[in-house]
Amino acid sequence: MRTTVVVIILGIAGSSSFALAAGWKAKVALQAGSPWEGQEADVSNLFFELTQTGNELSVKTNTGASFSAPIAPDGSVKTTFIAPVGAKKFTMDLSGNVNTRDFEAFNKQYSCRFNLTPQ
Repeated sequence: MRTTVVVIILGIAGSSSFALAAGWKAKVALQAGSPWEGQEADVSNLFFELTQTGNELSVKTNTGASFSAPIAPDGSVKTTFIAPVGAKKFTMDLSGNVNTRDFEAFNKQYSCRFNLTPQ
């Protein structure tokens, strides 16, 4: 009897954690008005896979990079990560909100801004 109750509780707890994970894919695009240096960064084939699990956002790029960041109670996220773009790697500041899925990546070195558009 106890074993059955434990198995049921673990099953419910385990399945609820999967239900809390929400994911989406986002295409990266240079924002209009960014300096010409940003136009040299070929992001035409760059995608991010974003997954929200509880209060953490996990991000994986289709080029193999991955990172995670905490999610504030209002859904906002701010973090810095290294983005591989072609043969180069760039430091990017990611900011946005998981509730609206509106995210932007900014490179301070070249002052280039990129939108992450949900697909």
